[in-house]
Formats: sequence, C-alpha cells, structure tokens
Amino acid sequence: MSRGSLHTGSFNLVNGAGATVGAALAAHRDVDMVSFTGSTHAGVAVSKAAAASVKRVTLELGGKGPNLLFADLGDGLGKAVQHGVSHLMRNYGLTSYLQTGSADRIRRVVPQLKAGMVEVNGERRSARSPFGGVKASGNGREGGEFGLREFLEVKAVSGWPR
Repeated sequence: MSRGSLHTGSFNLVNGAGATVGAALAAHRDVDMVSFTGSTHAGVAVSKAAAASVKRVTLELGGKGPNLLFADLGDGLGKAVQHGVSHLMRNYGLTSYLQTGSADRIRRVVPQLKAGMVEVNGERRSARSPFGGVKASGNGREGGEFGLREFLEVKAVSGWPR
C-alpha cells in the first residue's frame, strides 16, 4: 500500500502460520473483517474463530480445479494440454479450465462447473474480473466491483435531514 493512500490502520498485512495467526486475528474484538489467504485447514480455523463474534470473513484457499480437454480440439490437443498444465500449477483450485472447439459445449459445461472462475480456451480473465473460489477453495471475491462489495457494509437510513 502506498504511503498516504489510506488512513493509518485501514490496511494491515500480518505474516505467520495461518491457523495460529489467522485465528487469533479473527477472534480479536477490534477486528471487524478478515480477508485470509492460506490453506483450507487454516481457513476453517479462521472461520471458527470469527464465528463467535459474527465477523465477516473472506477466504482464498487451496484446492484443485479441473482442466477439461475435449477431443474436438483435434491437432490443438497437445498445445491445450501444455497450456492447461502450466496454468493449473500456478493456480491451486480457484479456476477451472475448459478447452473445446464447440460453442454449444461451452454454454452447456460452464454453468455446471463449481468454480469461482472459468477460463475457456486459454482466454485469461480480465484484471477487473472478480477473483475467488468456491467450496473448499474459499468464499468471497477480490478485485472488481464484487471484490469491493466484500469489504463494505450497507446502511439504510430513513429520516435523514435535508
């Protein structure tokens, strides 16, 4: 974070063993919200610690997403395998990969995938797209409009003076 871009205390980065430090942070009475990145085991510990105070928690955790390759790729199958494996090794479970030459298959398969993100035919997601997983890969989103919503509380006020 650049100096002067936020008020002091608005952003704090804490390093340490996830299950220990994350859970202690999540249980602390002066912490209103926790955004945690770590293992699924540590994410569960953070969520349990935050539950006692009904604290908002977003989690970016481990796991694996599928790399689905269909035979209609023909001669491009070898390249698709290389592309999928290189991306799977960089992204431990938040993204599913679908590679096919069939637009109908894309429309049918993508809604069935349990993933926070799906990359089709090697198309990278936009930098403004929300980032995050589902199930054991986490909850909540970072980035884009949906990512900002995770960190905001909406307040409805009636009778505000004019």
